[in-house]
Amino acid sequence: MTLRYSRRSFRRVVWKSSQEIWAQLHEQAWRYFGSTTHYVVLDNLKEGVLKPDLYEPELNPVPNGSSSSSSPRK
Repeated sequence: MTLRYSRRSFRRVVWKSSQEIWAQLHEQAWRYFGSTTHYVVLDNLKEGVLKPDLYEPELNPVPNGSSSSSSPRK
């Protein structure tokens, strides 16, 4: 994960990829940074985006708690 403005990075090597690991890594990154972001921009990683679409992507409910939007975490 790389923060947009400061360009600070959090990196971890994992040997397998799953929804649970993806969500855990984001939690670890926010703890490392000491805060959360106002919003998260998901790439087309299958664990984050189930159906890519420019206007109405179908997001995975695991990382953000909702299947339709990427709401800010507080």
